[in-house]
Amino acid sequence: MEETCNYYTDLIRFECNHTSSHMENYSLHCHNFYEFYYFLNGTVEYLVEGVTYYPTPNSLLLLPPGVFHGVKVYGDVPYKRYALHFLPEAIPLEYRKLLSQIFPILDKNNEKQIYYENLEEFGFDSFFQNFITFSKMSKDLQQLALQPYLCSLLLQIIYMKECRNETIHSSENLSLVEQIIHYLNENLSSPIYLEDLSKRFFISKNQINRIFQKATGTTMKEYLIYKRVIHAQQLLTNGYSAGEACSASGFLDYSSFYRAYKKITGHSPAQDRNILSFTSTPKPITMVSSLQDKELF
Repeated sequence: MEETCNYYTDLIRFECNHTSSHMENYSLHCHNFYEFYYFLNGTVEYLVEGVTYYPTPNSLLLLPPGVFHGVKVYGDVPYKRYALHFLPEAIPLEYRKLLSQIFPILDKNNEKQIYYENLEEFGFDSFFQNFITFSKMSKDLQQLALQPYLCSLLLQIIYMKECRNETIHSSENLSLVEQIIHYLNENLSSPIYLEDLSKRFFISKNQINRIFQKATGTTMKEYLIYKRVIHAQQLLTNGYSAGEACSASGFLDYSSFYRAYKKITGHSPAQDRNILSFTSTPKPITMVSSLQDKELF
């Protein structure tokens, strides 16, 4: 049995899903928009950049653009959650700085920053219910309501974080896999060699890829290619040419960039230039590939 309430525009996507379907694989992916997941019921696992979360009722997961993630659903209990995805252009320019207060940067991606439990007192269910009402409005009312609804949710999240007295953890406290992920994300535009990673993190080349794949569900090569394509997609939407996006995203030649881009997005790079919408959501990774010791990422 599956119940849904979905609403889509070029700048925002809202989903209220209630399903008993079973999902054995994470279907890992990332993209260039922001996401809120408010969990209500079920037995699921969220895998985010190598860290597994087991959400409880009335918990919130915050995902910034470019974060690798996936969900695994166990069908023993119906799974229900609200999901809100949006591009920053959906909110007024003067309020976009709120995003930096809500969403963590990758080198500080830890449980206390992106995942929160026991939020009943903050009434988040009613905020997401507003978007169900929003989906039933006329187009004229939706244009007036979108920004106030979205900004009120952002402000409530900031209030919740203040009440929780959130502290910031340095990257020195991250696990080995999280340190590797941080390094990869900081160096997307540069050549990365497995041998160099081995020396940097004092671990053998075979072992470093094995523990990475175990933690994230994919190899470092697949991870980097996917991340670079998503980064290139963001550059294209900001007006970069395909050649400029290729160079700035760490690809060594245009042909490999074009093949990877089309494989992941389903279309050519040119189709995303100056386009701000959800129409080009990347495909999830469905399988991983092997990695040779000296292979360049």
